[in-house]
Amino acid sequence: MKKILLIFLATGLIFSSCEKKEDNDPKIEWTHSEKLSEKDILNEGEAFKACAIDGNEMLLISLDKFMRVDENENILEERTIPTESFNGTYKCGFLTKDFYMLANYLKLPTEYKVDSLQFDFYSTTIGNKTVNSIHTKDFPNSETIGYQVGSYDVGYRYESIAINSNNQLGIVLTSYLRNDPNDRSGVHHLVIIDLEITESSISPSFNKLITLDDFPWNRHYYSLKAIGENFFLTTNDYGTYVIKPSGDTFIYDNNKAIFEYSDTIFQFASNAVNYSTNGQTWTNYKSVTEDFVYEIKVLNDNAIDYSYGSISAYSLTDFTYKNLINDGLPSGDYYFIEEFNGKIYLGAWDGGIYTINKGDLLD
Repeated sequence: MKKILLIFLATGLIFSSCEKKEDNDPKIEWTHSEKLSEKDILNEGEAFKACAIDGNEMLLISLDKFMRVDENENILEERTIPTESFNGTYKCGFLTKDFYMLANYLKLPTEYKVDSLQFDFYSTTIGNKTVNSIHTKDFPNSETIGYQVGSYDVGYRYESIAINSNNQLGIVLTSYLRNDPNDRSGVHHLVIIDLEITESSISPSFNKLITLDDFPWNRHYYSLKAIGENFFLTTNDYGTYVIKPSGDTFIYDNNKAIFEYSDTIFQFASNAVNYSTNGQTWTNYKSVTEDFVYEIKVLNDNAIDYSYGSISAYSLTDFTYKNLINDGLPSGDYYFIEEFNGKIYLGAWDGGIYTINKGDLLD
């Protein structure tokens, strides 16, 4: 009887501690922005995939729309992106607050071989719809049946473009080869494009295509980041590639979220945070309880984890973890999280834009 009582008391303490922990988790209420959200979307491509802040204005982009809004969420400009001739796997994204990019590849109509690759750059300035394009035949070869920006699996969310400190644009490109009708294979590449950027103009020129021979086309990657002049590609099962503008590459085992803070590179590993100054030699910084951290946004002195349809925060002073109970958000992928006008804005797969006051997330 005494033994049973002890088990009962221990069990009660466990449940009590669990309930207490849950009660202490901050609970925040997100608000759905009716003005900015897309309604009744037919596919996730119509949801806003990226956000950029331009002073007192916020920029949003989806695969078929660009929008500029003011601090009161009034729409200042709305453009339909002309993509009738684009392949269904094309990608979009902001390069800076002044430009966004669309990436696509074209095919020959008869042989189903790649004819060329096209990257279009648009100004975000109101009324400026001038297109600056690269339309190149440098990449294709006779065995290639297809290229696309990003991965073959459109069901996953990937960060496929980044700009380094040299104003060089890195783009993850996946190629598909077919040597006979029953064979489909290929690899990932990094395209580097040199950019001359001012507030009013952009001049792109092709630099090189870096082939990652040991990274197969059907293996996932998580995101491409630029830190300093180097590009960091985190992958599933293949670690992280450090890719230099020269074309030299270095691979190490970690594959989770990577970011820069106070001139130091941090990366989540297996229940740990590591740090580095060069991206090649790493030191353990602190153990953490959460393991699945694949996409981080640094806001003030916090690293916001918005991986896998949940949101949590780490203080960057000591990596203290804060789990957040988020009411009002849909389950599923989130594409971006940004601070604007004293609020935090989050874009979700369902076309919704959701907001909370900045202090509710970052304090």
